[in-house]
Amino acid sequence: MEELSYIGKKLPFFSTLSIQDDSLFMNEIRWINDFSEKYKRKINKPLRAALMPKFGTNERLKPLAEAGLTYIGIGLQGSSRLNKEIYGRKESSESFLQAVYNYKKLGIVGRIDVIVDNPYEQEDDLLEIANTLNEIPKPFAISVFTLTLFRGTKMTTMAERDGMAHLFAGDPYVPGLDAGKYTEGKYRTPEHYKTLFKDYLPNLPRKYCKYLISNIKRMDTQQQIIRYSRWPQKVRKIGTKLREMSPRLFDRTILYFNKRLR
Repeated sequence: MEELSYIGKKLPFFSTLSIQDDSLFMNEIRWINDFSEKYKRKINKPLRAALMPKFGTNERLKPLAEAGLTYIGIGLQGSSRLNKEIYGRKESSESFLQAVYNYKKLGIVGRIDVIVDNPYEQEDDLLEIANTLNEIPKPFAISVFTLTLFRGTKMTTMAERDGMAHLFAGDPYVPGLDAGKYTEGKYRTPEHYKTLFKDYLPNLPRKYCKYLISNIKRMDTQQQIIRYSRWPQKVRKIGTKLREMSPRLFDRTILYFNKRLR
């Protein structure tokens, strides 16, 4: 609080605090309450934060929302199987959706993180991810990341043991990872799934997306997803420009469309 008060005095343009460490709010409830009370009383500026789904309970989110939490980053990452067996995360599609419903009720805007280009993924995993994303009230912001291996981690050890390490397309030491770039000889999530995640599911009506998911194994549906992706991409680009121009206006706009599309 002393640091934030100092920043407020030295940097008059300071308008929003963004906390990127999604482990910060793993603290005890009494710490959450204490932080929220002091932040509202001493700082009183909009707050953005990242949060693990299992900590997205109403008990934790409500005091943070009252303190000024308006925008949250939360990771679906993968299917329930991938989270458990590959990522070592004690999360499921159900725990993720419960966290989303909790912050939506409090009027908090969310950005969803999803991991793709995982050589261990199967089509059933991608279908589960798609169906889970389609349950989220629309529209919503999404970030799709290429999976990378860091030296010395359990995942790297597992991939080397399984003879899979050479298939990972992401390099953790190259900045600006792009889930859309193609690298020869590396595993890539099928383009129609990535396009569905990035462009269709966040923006288009649930019934239409459900139709695409139900028929996505058909070649003509896959081609349709790619062919007409420019339309949902335009919606996404408008949102990106609005967010860059004014994050606060972007938040208000998303909240407005959320209410309209319920």
